[in-house]
Amino acid sequence: MGKNSYSNEFKKQIVMLYQNGKSIVEIIKEYVVSKSAVYSVNWKF
Repeated sequence: MGKNSYSNEFKKQIVMLYQNGKSIVEIIKEYVVSKSAVYSVNWKF
């Protein structure tokens, strides 16, 4: 399997959703991304 590359805008959106109370499970289901992809997002945004 290849490694997906996500735009900075997408990463920022994931971080904002999480910071605003959306659970990791909800993000994974809604955006169809792997748990490892969500956890690897650069949390500095």
